[in-house]
Amino acid sequence: SYENWKDKIGTFEVLDVRGKKLASSRVEGKAAALKNGEGLHIIQTFEPVPLYPVLALMGFERHTE
Repeated sequence: SYENWKDKIGTFEVLDVRGKKLASSRVEGKAAALKNGEGLHIIQTFEPVPLYPVLALMGFERHTE
């Protein structure tokens, strides 16, 4: 759960994609290259809801603010 990894967010790679066209395949590729315990911090102006089920199938959890 988020409580177990929230303190690691500062170590996650940041993808600031505000105002950029974000291909989900780019995010999937970056996610697939991560090791256990690593993550991505995606900054966007809208909630990237279509990515949630894709990343969940890859074993990722999410937290949105």
